[in-house]
Amino acid sequence: RHEDREWTFQDLARSASDVAALLAARGVQPRDVVAVSGPRSFGLISGMVGVLLARGVLLTLDSSLPAARRDLMVQAASAKQWLSISDSTDETEQAGGALASLPRTRISSQGTCPDEPALRASTITSNADPEDPAYIFFTSGSEIGFYQECVAKAHAQGRKAPKLITVTHEHASLNA
Repeated sequence: RHEDREWTFQDLARSASDVAALLAARGVQPRDVVAVSGPRSFGLISGMVGVLLARGVLLTLDSSLPAARRDLMVQAASAKQWLSISDSTDETEQAGGALASLPRTRISSQGTCPDEPALRASTITSNADPEDPAYIFFTSGSEIGFYQECVAKAHAQGRKAPKLITVTHEHASLNA
């Protein structure tokens, strides 16, 4: 339940499958990192599940983080696509920095694909390899050894480098 609407698992499955089909149509390949940003909503949940169904790697970006940190995350994770959850119809709406350089796919906070209203997915099955990455998150740690260029850039700017952690489908599974 969110605001005045209630969703079923069937609603989530349908919406996430549509998002997965849209991402695939926009060129997302298995193991591609997809940066996801937007307000807490059904669309955000649907988008996150849709990335996983498309066999993409989920990178969630919190809009409350400083722009420089979000840029570092997008660059360190080598994101290939930006999934924006937004109800704005303003086509000039853009994020700055690293996100601005990524192809953008927009879905609404209701989980619909307004840019592709005719797109309907049939049943999408992920068939993800258990060793495929499922999602990436960052901590505020300062360990060295990953993405040396990003670490050096963060230190040069007087900031601690975030620690990148990748979780596989096997380790993300509730049945593992």
